[in-house]
Amino acid sequence: MRKCTRSKGLLLAVGLLSIASCASGPLIVEWHQTGPVEYGMDVPSLERAIGYPIMAPGSRGDDFCAMVPLTIGVQEVYVMIGGEQIVRIDVEEPGLLTREGVGVGDPIEAVLAAYPDAIQTKHEYVDGFYLTVSAPPEDGPEIRLVFETDQTQVTGYRAGLLPFVGWIEGCS
Repeated sequence: MRKCTRSKGLLLAVGLLSIASCASGPLIVEWHQTGPVEYGMDVPSLERAIGYPIMAPGSRGDDFCAMVPLTIGVQEVYVMIGGEQIVRIDVEEPGLLTREGVGVGDPIEAVLAAYPDAIQTKHEYVDGFYLTVSAPPEDGPEIRLVFETDQTQVTGYRAGLLPFVGWIEGCS
């Protein structure tokens, strides 16, 4: 069982933030949210939920995009802001799992066992591939999980809303 802790963070315009987690159990990546981060919520709502501003006022707009690092419990993730909304979360280190128990470092077979309908496409940069999973229809047609892999294991994954979750280079 994970021990729940509260970390302290430093904010400098777009900086590292900390969020208490595990209040009701281990933190997991859900179809609609991860901890206090809900896909589709507006930036002011996330700032109220975590108790910190994540960006300087006036630094956003309809065509704005940014990847903001957050620490949730002891896990660092990146949150993508698209326009005025939180549109995805990226996990690049082991520790944070999906509801089905898959995370960074797991073998490709674990992804395929948990998500048998995953669609495989060639990776753009390494000798591996992407495994893309659509949310169940009742959770919305615009939500996806995208696992990045090498030839043997998950090297990172992201969850969130289309089209943002499909962008392979973050906001670039």
